Amino acid sequence: MMSPETIVMEHSMPTAVLVAACGVAAALMVGSAMRMLRLDRVGASLTLIRMLWLAILGWCLWMPVRREAVREEVRPRWLWLADVSASMTNRAGTAAMTRWEVARSVLEQPWVTRIRERWAVDLYPFAEDLRERRDPDALADLVPDGTATHLREALLKLAALHRGQPVAGVVVLSDGLDTRETRDDWAAGPWPFAIYPVRIETPAPPALRPLDVRIDQVETPLRVVVGWNTRMVVTLSGETPPDQAVSVRLFRNEQLVQEIPTQLSEGGGSRDVVFQLDHPTVGTATYRVVVPPLPGEVETNDNVAVVNIQVVDTQNRLLYIEDVPRWESRQLIRALRSSTTVTPLAFVRGPDGRYFTYGGRGGATLDLTPEQLANFKIVIVGDLDMPSLGTQRAESLADFVRRGGQIILLGGPRAWGPEGFESGPLAPVVPFVRRGTPPVLEGRFEVEVTDEGRAHPIFTGERFEQSLPPVLSVFAGAVPKPAAQVLAKAKTPSGQHALVVVQRYGQGKVVALLTESLWRWSLEPREEDVYRRFWNRVLDWLAPEKEELQPFEVDLFAPVARVYLGEPIRLAARVGGAEATAAEVTCELRGPEGRTLAFRMTPKTITTASGQTLPGYELLYTPEQPGNYQARAVAVLNGKTARSSPFEFLVRSVSAEGTGRPANLDLLKKLAESSGGVLASPDEIGGIVERWTGEARQEVRVQWKSLWNQWWTIGAMIGLLCLEWILRRRFNMA
Repeated sequence: MMSPETIVMEHSMPTAVLVAACGVAAALMVGSAMRMLRLDRVGASLTLIRMLWLAILGWCLWMPVRREAVREEVRPRWLWLADVSASMTNRAGTAAMTRWEVARSVLEQPWVTRIRERWAVDLYPFAEDLRERRDPDALADLVPDGTATHLREALLKLAALHRGQPVAGVVVLSDGLDTRETRDDWAAGPWPFAIYPVRIETPAPPALRPLDVRIDQVETPLRVVVGWNTRMVVTLSGETPPDQAVSVRLFRNEQLVQEIPTQLSEGGGSRDVVFQLDHPTVGTATYRVVVPPLPGEVETNDNVAVVNIQVVDTQNRLLYIEDVPRWESRQLIRALRSSTTVTPLAFVRGPDGRYFTYGGRGGATLDLTPEQLANFKIVIVGDLDMPSLGTQRAESLADFVRRGGQIILLGGPRAWGPEGFESGPLAPVVPFVRRGTPPVLEGRFEVEVTDEGRAHPIFTGERFEQSLPPVLSVFAGAVPKPAAQVLAKAKTPSGQHALVVVQRYGQGKVVALLTESLWRWSLEPREEDVYRRFWNRVLDWLAPEKEELQPFEVDLFAPVARVYLGEPIRLAARVGGAEATAAEVTCELRGPEGRTLAFRMTPKTITTASGQTLPGYELLYTPEQPGNYQARAVAVLNGKTARSSPFEFLVRSVSAEGTGRPANLDLLKKLAESSGGVLASPDEIGGIVERWTGEARQEVRVQWKSLWNQWWTIGAMIGLLCLEWILRRRFNMA
């Protein structure tokens, strides 16, 4: 349905100017015709031709556009999400039909035809990935032969495909056995549409369920500092006899170190078992988690998991002390956690005055004794004044820098106030002096790297522009000491003020930051993360060993750390750093038999979990043997070599699609409850969908059609010019 047309003039010049210009042109044309042409039929024809040509030119100058509002009926859309993985060929509990046969029978019922007459219906098969949209009649042509079930990924892609469209709901025909996700908490959403899973399997009585216990996941830090205590969380699931304990054993370097008995809930389920690990020596420790098979258990390939933990020394440990949380501390902790230069430990004051920590605490406390500070190489002090920091701790920090430690004075309103760093034992360490109580300037101030800054390692080797992103505050009045360097300044209406100041003090180094809005750099819409790069360069300057050994760096990662035999794993590498342009990247894979193979990685754009795309390298590898694998990326650039940290993944011998596990009805129920849908039986789903009361909505779509830049306008203008020329030639006119 279309509304009446409207003609809109899109000219940008004022209408009065166009009218005046066309009027003057018409007057000149008529005047010249009366003066130079005979007032006969030929002269009148030539004058008419010129006036028509001027009229078409004026039409083009006004730039008319025809506007039409088209009303369209948009029907709500029902989506069928059909699982075509191999596990759908298993028997549906105690029923004689398979899960796939039950799913097909749902869409062959008469209510499906009635639904399609009222609303739009699309069918999406999925297994390892979401496949192309199909007509619901094509369900009979599908074959459940997928090697994996990625239910969560399929739902997320379905939501992305139909963003902004009226979706009535999603009917899920699946057993819920997501082979990528080890926990079910992802089902809590939120979801942009209602999900209606169909209970395609009736749970078998506990007495008829096969006994099975398995290790679903092992979570623990893979790189820790010597002397730290960490946790290893082992997630168990399966079907066990009532009141029978399951023993979980932990071996380190083939020696039994701990054994914890536990029980699964009645009728099956999952449970976490927590081990406390100590790391007394530097090196790589191999931990093996073993769950002895139950009597009569058939599938035993998933009763063992192997994890290698790298224990490093305290060379680049970093301590961060902060008052109450603020935006600066939150973004800084994120940057420190992502850094490969340091191993951070942060103390942050809570609302009750007590401190809580981020990172492996080990035996570290806030006493800041010389013995404790000796375990750290870099200390960051946040917004603490001298009463909060204390004289004794301030003296220990000053001595720490004097003896070769590195300190970053992050500061804040309290730290740079009258009772801040400059009022106590830390005053000699501060690389500038300020007289009185200078103001805190607030606004939007441009940041400029100074000449000293462009020559300093913090701003060289990276593609920093001369002007960095702006800041919203600056603690003014800082006059650098003779040995200090001002690397960056803030431009304010009252002049330029120091923003980043560094100096060497004793055998150590000091970095002072005179703003509390540096965190906003992480929000800048730039191609690269300026905030992260800045902190990486600061840490590299304070801990130069990494800079000397590795002119560029390479990371290796994968979306999963556990696959089944026959299922490929997608290994991705990212090369970064000062010299990282085009590099040759290979992936070294060491299998369970101990042999190492090298594979060439191909350049490819990588999409992260957050949706960001970046250039990188990829290897799609299909393991041929079960066991524990270790992968490492090796990049060669201009004769220099960089190696990534090892990435480990586990390959299980039997595909999850063939283990015969019962359908995960708890996951399907959680999906329904969190999205506003209902978990229904095959006989109930039709009535639920038909009772849905949504209606088609009317949408207005505006169509624009230009009326001046058409072929006939230029054709008419050329035709009129040709006609005038023909008449002049015909009647022998100059």
